[in-house]
Amino acid sequence: MTGFSYTPPIPRLTLLFALLGLAWCAYISFPAEVQAPCATSGCELFRDSKIAGLSLWWVGGAFFFVISILCLRGKSFLAAKLLALGIFLDAILLVIMFFTAPCLDCLGVAAWLGLCLLSLMLSRDGGIPAKKGYSFLLTLWFGFFLANSVLALNEKLPDYTIGREGSNEIRLFFSPSCPACREAVNTLGGKAHLYPVDEKDGDCDAILRFAERLKA
Repeated sequence: MTGFSYTPPIPRLTLLFALLGLAWCAYISFPAEVQAPCATSGCELFRDSKIAGLSLWWVGGAFFFVISILCLRGKSFLAAKLLALGIFLDAILLVIMFFTAPCLDCLGVAAWLGLCLLSLMLSRDGGIPAKKGYSFLLTLWFGFFLANSVLALNEKLPDYTIGREGSNEIRLFFSPSCPACREAVNTLGGKAHLYPVDEKDGDCDAILRFAERLKA
């Protein structure tokens, strides 16, 4: 009787994305003086985050390392289960980011994670059947990912001046109950014509006090 051994196929594209995710996590985990400056406000918020005392980036790197090993051994089904768990946890992080601040570094990790699962579902070499559960989870995750990407893009868009060229007059309409308005007043107060707006209860008294301080 002739014996034979079966070697499961390797999902090469998924392996590539997992290695790129590992490299990205390793780069972000470098000391601050080695890293590129934070591109979005959420970078500073999440760069030092920890899970059970371990850096979020080390945990992410270990995750991609395990996925790489599973791909090399042809364990596509197990890799898909682990990736689905990662996508679910990343979706929770994306929701937190949406209500706090977009983190471009985190979106990079999320992108490699999503590409890993998507490529595993579409791969002909060692791939897995595109189950409805995986498709629904990936679609839900992509919605959160897209929303955060739009926020990050809006944060990076340059400011454009609307008005006649050469005109330096700035008119600032503000409400004392608006935090962003107060910040704008502190920044542009000496360079702009201020126009207070009574938007909420208590604004009128605040405007009067503000006017008194300006006269003093």
